[in-house]
Amino acid sequence: MDVRTEFYNTNNRGTTKDYLSAGLTNLPSLYFNFSIIYMYVLALWILVCIKKRQTFEWIHLLIGLLLVMKVLNLFCGAEIQQYLKFTGTRPHGFDVLFYIFGFFRVVLLYTVVAVTQTKNVLMIVIVIPLQVLATVV
Repeated sequence: MDVRTEFYNTNNRGTTKDYLSAGLTNLPSLYFNFSIIYMYVLALWILVCIKKRQTFEWIHLLIGLLLVMKVLNLFCGAEIQQYLKFTGTRPHGFDVLFYIFGFFRVVLLYTVVAVTQTKNVLMIVIVIPLQVLATVV
């Protein structure tokens, strides 16, 4: 016996199948809209960095790359969910890109946090004791 079952919701008066659950059916458009919002934030970041190029440092470039990875990760997530919504199967191209961009996004996020916090740690560990020493002597 060969049995095939499908679980789906119907949209538009039963004319189209939606393989995502009722709570996840808006997820593709949500991911896509957030990728557009992050793209605008990236454009704003680039404009601010160009305007303030005298104080531009390499950490600002890392933050820009972090925004690029976030945009690409959200876009690939939107494509995965859209494909899943209409076919019921996962795509095998965009999921690889989704995980790659997600990996680089997390690595860049922790790098940016570590670099910004390292400057604070250096200030606490080195600069403040030297300032105290200079004041005492």
